[in-house]
Amino acid sequence: MGDIYGSRKVLIAVSIVALLGSLVVGLMSDFWPLVIGRFLIGFSAGLPLSWGIVRPRADATQTQRISVWLGTVCSLFTPIALVLAGLSATVGLSWRSVTWFIFGLFAVQLFFALASRPAPIQPRSTTKTTNNLDWAGAIGLGLWVTAILLGVNAGAENGWTSPIVLAYFAAAAVLFVAWLFQQRRATSPVMSFENMDLRQTASGYLAMMVIAFLGLSFFVALPNMMQNPSWGLGLDPLTSSYPLLMVFPGTLVAGQLVKSLMPRIGPKAFLPLAAVSSLVVTLGIAFAHDSYWLFFLWSFLYGALVMTIYVSGYMLVAASTRQDNTSSVFGVLAVIQYLSVAVATAIVFIVIAPGPDGFTPESSWTGLWVGLSVLLVAVAVVMRLLAPRELTDRHAVSALGDLTDGLETGVVPPAGSVPSGAVK
Repeated sequence: MGDIYGSRKVLIAVSIVALLGSLVVGLMSDFWPLVIGRFLIGFSAGLPLSWGIVRPRADATQTQRISVWLGTVCSLFTPIALVLAGLSATVGLSWRSVTWFIFGLFAVQLFFALASRPAPIQPRSTTKTTNNLDWAGAIGLGLWVTAILLGVNAGAENGWTSPIVLAYFAAAAVLFVAWLFQQRRATSPVMSFENMDLRQTASGYLAMMVIAFLGLSFFVALPNMMQNPSWGLGLDPLTSSYPLLMVFPGTLVAGQLVKSLMPRIGPKAFLPLAAVSSLVVTLGIAFAHDSYWLFFLWSFLYGALVMTIYVSGYMLVAASTRQDNTSSVFGVLAVIQYLSVAVATAIVFIVIAPGPDGFTPESSWTGLWVGLSVLLVAVAVVMRLLAPRELTDRHAVSALGDLTDGLETGVVPPAGSVPSGAVK
């Protein structure tokens, strides 16, 4: 909807809906009001719509810079959230305090959406030119994604080979194939990859999928390893969250590495290098976790090395989008990330199942991190084959251009008629 009706308008609308959802969750205690409130909160597609506002105004260099800072800011909030969670548990705050914190964040999002300038709207610059909303495609996307999530959720409870789980996954496969056929026939598909660097887009999507596994494992594993009273350090939740704050300064380093090296040596060389370098973190955590200071070190190196993959993913996806489909491309990325986190959650919690004493054995954590190391090696090989040699931006506005006309009440010339930026 952002690409069709204007990302700013849609962002304002969904922010209001999410605020209402937070209000419902914060004030109600019955089951169904909580479900409805969570459903309304899910409307907040802030990241895809924010990119839809930025992309039509950013040249190639600005797009890179925004990608770096976005990755850095996103990396900040996860450790802060865990520290706040540890603080809440220590002082005994209600779970509703989290809801009111989220309410405040949505209020800030709405404020900045209202304060931002309307972004230019472009007509579809592809062979499928209608600007109508594809309701069938949107519903189909939601159906196969929901089927996968139901299967993942049921698998953790009923076993991965149970009939209900297999039925969910079979339904997801059928719905996905049907959705693909529908998208090929639709005059205005939910997702159009025409006139895009597909290798660059796929590399960015893959990078984000990898971070879903690594990030979930990291932020679940480190506090739990430090809190373990048998072979761990036996720390309380708040103390065990402090090392995670080192992720932020580490990510500042990662941002500079991506900013300086990715355009210079290209994704085909940089992404495998980032994956192999990240082995220092995964193998380090696997075999060196007997001192508190080591967790500060691994947290910093996670930010400095592993997060280069994360920041690179944003940079690759942002540079590959057309100006008329930016929100859609990042919307699909959000779906991929959500599914990846769900699958990663199921796998990780199978691996770290508690032992007879009620705690995860040290060998299980070691096995998890060794498995993630194998994943990084596989990613390095795939990226070497898949990633493009150069980071290109076919559809960026000219650094000298001035797209001040054609705001959300009109249109600007198609992307192909505007000089594009390229980073060699």
